[in-house]
Amino acid sequence: MISRTRLGWALFSVLIGALVVGFVVMGIVTAATVSAIRESQLTNRKLAVDNAKVLDRINDCTTPGRKCFDDGQKRSASVISTLNQGAAAAAAAAAACADRPGISGYREIKACVDRTLADQRR
Repeated sequence: MISRTRLGWALFSVLIGALVVGFVVMGIVTAATVSAIRESQLTNRKLAVDNAKVLDRINDCTTPGRKCFDDGQKRSASVISTLNQGAAAAAAAAAACADRPGISGYREIKACVDRTLADQRR
């Protein structure tokens, strides 16, 4: 039969072994968690840099006095000017066509305006 002392030491050894295994497992889990956190930080840093670039572009295009905003204003002004010139030319042609003898009604005036504008583009 096993003496109490030997049984006590055996139980004590098993408990110490279990503690060692527990600490090793805890260390491995902690290392894996730290690694996952670090990977997440690196991914988030890249996303933050990319987001900062997008936000800079948005700010550049929505803030008066900045290059993108001013360029957009110039392009819009150019398009509006072209549209206004076209509208003015169409209105003048419509007025002239409406005064011509033998032309009456929307369809005839529109056909005359289309011909007049096409002649002006040539």
